[in-house]
Amino acid sequence: MNGSGVGQMLSKRTSGGTAVYVAIEGFEGVLDGKRGSFTLLHNGFMSADEQSLDATVVQVSGTDELENISGSMQIDQADGTHQYVFSYHIK
Repeated sequence: MNGSGVGQMLSKRTSGGTAVYVAIEGFEGVLDGKRGSFTLLHNGFMSADEQSLDATVVQVSGTDELENISGSMQIDQADGTHQYVFSYHIK
């Protein structure tokens, strides 16, 4: 995966420390030699007990050679870094 993403994020942290976020990100670039773009919908939650961060490819958002893409991206946090695991299928 080689390209760039631009997005808009909305987040909220409560006085108790729980936090949530949503974001919409447009990716444009090359994925396994196929050029195009698609949109990701991010969803995140964090509390003292648990956290989750993931993103889903918005249906029918792919263009050009990525036109029929579907999938999701897991975002794992550990030791102050983010690791991204993108699972996808192109019909």
